[in-house]
Amino acid sequence: MEIVIVVVIIGLLATMAYPVFIQVKNHSQASRIANDFRAFSGLFETYMLDNGVYPADASPGAIPTGMEDYIKSSNWSEPSPIGGNYDWFYNGVGSGGIVAAVSITSYTSGDDPISKLDEIMDDGNLGTGIIQKNGGAVIYIIE
Repeated sequence: MEIVIVVVIIGLLATMAYPVFIQVKNHSQASRIANDFRAFSGLFETYMLDNGVYPADASPGAIPTGMEDYIKSSNWSEPSPIGGNYDWFYNGVGSGGIVAAVSITSYTSGDDPISKLDEIMDDGNLGTGIIQKNGGAVIYIIE
């Protein structure tokens, strides 16, 4: 009987701690992505200052041509903290839309870490600002 009581108490404590654990996990993932986005965008901006133009668009997880000396392969090619791959988007057209952006495509974690990321870096609205959600991708707009 004493063992049953101990098991029930442990179960209750675990039930109370789980929501806090999820919040901490989401905040941790969002903070890591925010740091990655800032670091990667700085590297792309450095490339642009050195070469006068951003590198060409690339496939998810692939280092854009010319960025090999700027980005360490292990940082860019590994899955993001929320799953999916980092991706460089560049369309070269300044027609009021997104010109240059770093994104995470096909993330698997759900939207909670993405919402937290938007609170950390932007306005808290995933439809506006520099952090936006577009289908299965989260985008950090550079230009």
